[in-house]
Amino acid sequence: PITLTRLWCIFELYVCAKTGSSFDVAMPKDLRELFLQSIREDHRAFYQTICNVRTRECKAGRKDDTDGIGKVITFAAGGYGNVDLMVAEKLKEWFVRVLKEQVEGSSDALERAAFMHALGVVYQQQAKHAD
Repeated sequence: PITLTRLWCIFELYVCAKTGSSFDVAMPKDLRELFLQSIREDHRAFYQTICNVRTRECKAGRKDDTDGIGKVITFAAGGYGNVDLMVAEKLKEWFVRVLKEQVEGSSDALERAAFMHALGVVYQQQAKHAD
């Protein structure tokens, strides 16, 4: 997603993670349906995307913003690697919440099974077998 290449977006996600703030993704209904369909077809693709966030490669619209945020990341946020991990974790939390909502809200057994499978794989990758 293009959002994960925008430094301000990544920085805002980092701040959400750092402060324990809630995070959600606003999507129009048609894009949300497309997103959910892509999860049913291959949930690993999105999960791999969020695990491959590279803050160092992101840019802001203005060079001075890129430089300023870069200084904050380097000197106050524990470095780019730390920000990458925190952002990925916040995105994973959101992804799990979306999957749980779909499992609980689906009336179609096949669709529910697809989301349950995706959720199980995510938990397995996170070593949360009891959840």
